Amino acid sequence: MMTTSRDKWRVGELAKLTGVTIRTLHHYDQIGLLIPSIHSDGGHRLYSRKDIGRLEHIINLKQLGFKLAECKCLLDNPDFRPHEAIRMRLKRLNEQIGRLEELRHRLGELQYMLNGGQDASAEQLIKITEMMNITQDCFAPEEIEKIKKQAQLLGLEKVKEAENEWPSLIVKTRSELDKGSSPDSFKVQLLAKRWMELTNLVTGGDPGIIKSAQQYYAKNPDKAESFGIDKELLWYVSKALSIYCTSDAN
Repeated sequence: MMTTSRDKWRVGELAKLTGVTIRTLHHYDQIGLLIPSIHSDGGHRLYSRKDIGRLEHIINLKQLGFKLAECKCLLDNPDFRPHEAIRMRLKRLNEQIGRLEELRHRLGELQYMLNGGQDASAEQLIKITEMMNITQDCFAPEEIEKIKKQAQLLGLEKVKEAENEWPSLIVKTRSELDKGSSPDSFKVQLLAKRWMELTNLVTGGDPGIIKSAQQYYAKNPDKAESFGIDKELLWYVSKALSIYCTSDAN
């Protein structure tokens, strides 16, 4: 990453050297992921060569798909070895492949049924809307009935359109989080707007259903993680939505 004889850098200098934005470096500092280890006589906080080595590990781990909290946990472990991170990532990928194969099987059965001229039942449509991993224990019986009716009103095409858009929306939001964009920034608020529109589309805008889903994911973060929404991103989205809903109400 670097070819220089220097041994300490200010945050702006490190940003130019590595291509990591100043805002991102400040964020890493705030969460304890990368803290400048040198203090100059003038009171400035400076990064050392050791700090840059840690930053290189952070970048590599992020490219492997690890979240910031996971990067911190791994790098704070004195027994950390790169091959262990690769093993963990392979295990996670195999789990994701298993979930995708299950989804492919489910969609294949639905396609076969529709090609044969059969109509999709409300139960089958509700399974397709599980792009947010909504499960039967997430909602009260009356809420489940409302979701079924909403799925019937939308029809299969609309449900599939919403399903296909979620992954892209998650990736775009994740990108803004990783860049250190504030939840109240214009770009993030546009994403929050679309997030709310898709949520309202699937739930019919029922506040009770939305609240039940939020509570479910708060208690079961692993369910959201299967779609790439970890605790950090969940907090980020919640904050952005809260700001969006407040400004929209005003």
